[in-house]
Amino acid sequence: MTTAINVWLERQGLPKVNHKRVYRLMRQSGMVSVIRKKRPGYHKTQAAYIAENTLNGDFERKGINEVWATDSTFVTYGKH
Repeated sequence: MTTAINVWLERQGLPKVNHKRVYRLMRQSGMVSVIRKKRPGYHKTQAAYIAENTLNGDFERKGINEVWATDSTFVTYGKH
């Protein structure tokens, strides 16, 4: 909120205000901020299996249906 007010004030050629002033004025006018809850921390895990890269980015082939590629990425959820 303070950043938005200071951007507007700067465009008007007025001096910036402190976050405490914004808080005080919001409190006097009955405005409240809605603060969302933090999400739980996510932890990076090791891959269970990594397939060998046999294609190495070489997608140039002579005929059709010589090379097929897919993405088998998935996300595990919960404890295993």
